[in-house]
Amino acid sequence: MNYIDDALYKKIIKKIPILCIDLIIIYQKQFLLVKRNQNPLMNEWWVPGGRVRQGELLEDAAIRKLNQELSIYEYSGLKKYGIYQDYFKESSIGSHLYHTVSIVYKLNINNISTIEIDNTSKEWKLLDRLPNRLINKMEKINE
Repeated sequence: MNYIDDALYKKIIKKIPILCIDLIIIYQKQFLLVKRNQNPLMNEWWVPGGRVRQGELLEDAAIRKLNQELSIYEYSGLKKYGIYQDYFKESSIGSHLYHTVSIVYKLNINNISTIEIDNTSKEWKLLDRLPNRLINKMEKINE
């Protein structure tokens, strides 16, 4: 895949909505959340995910984020679950209007012993509830 240089990307991210993937990961009826290490939502508990790359299929982006951010390679039931759209005052590159549109995938895992987070998060934990911001703004597409 081709990447654009950082300077151009910083201009683009300030001008157009950014397509992302968010992952609702379920382990024994609890949700796996990460404490974000960068904006938007720095220091907040959120679902894992990130940007979709040019030319990347949505499901491939979801799998890439699972692998990269959490070292999760075994899962079941991966399916599109909803759409989440939000506006932030900051992104990982600084203060500006940041508009994201996320395709939300839902999946199950059977093992948490091998989870290793990357530098986009500080830690992870299991919770009984998803973040209110996600619950309130997500439009479900599958039940």
